[in-house]
Amino acid sequence: MRRLLIPLLASTLLLAACKSASSAGKDSASVPTTETTRGLKADESEAVVKKSEGRQATKEWLTAKVKATVGAGEKSMTVNGTLRMRRDDVVQLSLFVPVLGMEALRLEFTPQDVLVLDRLNKEYVRATYDEVSFLREASLDFYALQALFRNELFVPGKRSVAGSEKLFSVEQSGNGFSLTLKNSPRLRYAFRTSSKGNIEELLVTPKQPNGTEFCWNYGNFQPFDGNPFPMDMLMTLKGVKRPVSLKLVFSSLKEASDWQTRTTVGKKYERRKAEEVLSKYGL
Repeated sequence: MRRLLIPLLASTLLLAACKSASSAGKDSASVPTTETTRGLKADESEAVVKKSEGRQATKEWLTAKVKATVGAGEKSMTVNGTLRMRRDDVVQLSLFVPVLGMEALRLEFTPQDVLVLDRLNKEYVRATYDEVSFLREASLDFYALQALFRNELFVPGKRSVAGSEKLFSVEQSGNGFSLTLKNSPRLRYAFRTSSKGNIEELLVTPKQPNGTEFCWNYGNFQPFDGNPFPMDMLMTLKGVKRPVSLKLVFSSLKEASDWQTRTTVGKKYERRKAEEVLSKYGL
């Protein structure tokens, strides 16, 4: 079970926005069934996008306790952890060994690179976004991953979605909206929002058939920084040899800056290439 953590997080979190999406699991926010959709005019579409932009938490620092349920194939386990973020600087997720309470795995995303630190097996991956082929091909970087953890819209390759309202095609569906990027070359990015502007789901689907399916759902919104923040997140990845999922349930959400924003890797850890780790698990 120890090695269950690496294939899941290396695949789900690194592949997050560059694979494709399916419908949500039953632990996620509700998904519309057959709904009547209506395309919006340009000014209406831009207003919907701006409304969603205005729902984001603006605080620079954000930390939370995490209960993470990791699934790979038919196996699953639940561990505790922490999520720490500093806007435009770092996203850091740590998971701990059950009972013992020691850190087992740390993922650290910065604008420069990605760090996956496996303390149990004394190995790590550190790579730039250009060095991971699927991230490079999908123009994904730190700012897209940050947006996923912060429940925000994003445009691949752009630092901010501000001023990009015209890049989304918007349809009204039931009581909410579907915001789809118009000109993404390889993948279809569709955000589903509530009537209030909360992002409830990201669906990423390949434009070619039979691709990997990816879905990121958000639920249980609670007030933080004057706006709702999702206390539940569910990521699912299908179409690989072993379907994987990660459910994060947050508590004790607060603004805190008393932590190290960069991880120093000790000499006892062996460095691995990102593609080597992913291929080991058939990803």
